[in-house]
Amino acid sequence: MVVILPPRGRILTDQESTKPGAVPSVLTLRATRSAVYERGNELDGREAAVAEHGGLLVTHLLFQYLGATSIDDPDFDWESEVLEKVPTTVEELVRRLAHQITLDEHRPLIRATFQSAKRCQELAKQVLDQMADGIAVPEPPAKQRKPRRQNTVPLLVDRRVIKEGSALHYVAQTEPERKALENWLAKDERRRQATWVNHRTKSILWAYDEQQYSPSGLVSKMWWDAGWDDRPVANQGTMRWLLGDGRSLWDLAQLIHSEEDEPGDDES
Repeated sequence: MVVILPPRGRILTDQESTKPGAVPSVLTLRATRSAVYERGNELDGREAAVAEHGGLLVTHLLFQYLGATSIDDPDFDWESEVLEKVPTTVEELVRRLAHQITLDEHRPLIRATFQSAKRCQELAKQVLDQMADGIAVPEPPAKQRKPRRQNTVPLLVDRRVIKEGSALHYVAQTEPERKALENWLAKDERRRQATWVNHRTKSILWAYDEQQYSPSGLVSKMWWDAGWDDRPVANQGTMRWLLGDGRSLWDLAQLIHSEEDEPGDDES
């Protein structure tokens, strides 16, 4: 597998922690995971899926691009040359990976893409080569370019498409996620239950503690509370909270977007 970072949660040995590069590498790993998480929460669609399922590859690419060759150099200014550039570099890497995946003629699921060692190696080489050559991520032609879509929760709140207090329930989206949480959820059914609140940032009222969260923020908390050590660094929470009719928050937002994309009878 192209990603060769230490397993999540592994404790460094005394010998490892005294290496010159140990501390900056750990700081960079934490900063990158945080940036990927924040980026994933800001996005919808393909880039959000890349942030959720491709976090390890993003981290690997960041190390390779910003400082892998200088990690043992005591004179290398890691703070300014690497750490300060993490947020913008993560944003660029997510965009580049998403763009490369769109070029795949077979258009596989993004999750499946990052489960393929061969495809990850190909993506890593393509992205690093492009960045080294200063190649910009191509933008769609002007006639195809559309205004940035409003994110899911603000859109649903602004349109008032969900009644205040509507019941929601949590549904895992991957098999590892389901296995990691099933026993923890079964111990108290309130953990998978919530209600909708028309609030632009904290729209989920969790039945378990009666506190409000963002959809992704609550999923992250649940993963943490359940002790899922191999959890992704980001998630699409709006895909995991479903209404009684089986539609997710994300599904409702996509329905609104699709209706708006249809040309009207009179655009004047």
